[in-house]
Amino acid sequence: MVRPIETQNFEVIRGPSAREWATPLGRLSWSLLGLTAATVVAYFASGATAATVPVWVYALIALTLLDYVAVLFLVFAALTAAMRESKRGYSTMAGFHHELPLLNPRTAEVLKTPGERQAEIGRSGNTR
Repeated sequence: MVRPIETQNFEVIRGPSAREWATPLGRLSWSLLGLTAATVVAYFASGATAATVPVWVYALIALTLLDYVAVLFLVFAALTAAMRESKRGYSTMAGFHHELPLLNPRTAEVLKTPGERQAEIGRSGNTR
């Protein structure tokens, strides 16, 4: 007899979950967009040429690159954690692996069963 998903014990991965890695991505992605736009505007507004770029524009470029590296790192860390979670039979990210139960990453409590997640896809019209 197969136990209901709600009573199964899942071996939750150690360290941050996929959801925890992905949480800061929204803010960092928007800041990356803003920094990129600000850097481009600052470069042209300052009348800089390749030889006469002001120091503060270099600082903006460095900040933009640092934000880009942080976003890239978090994306790959979240995807790696999501793959590790799926191999253990669960997911902590609402948009990934709808065929697996959605767990609370801290308590390992089942938040939604695969059937509930598939029904949500059907209601939303999403065909993934």
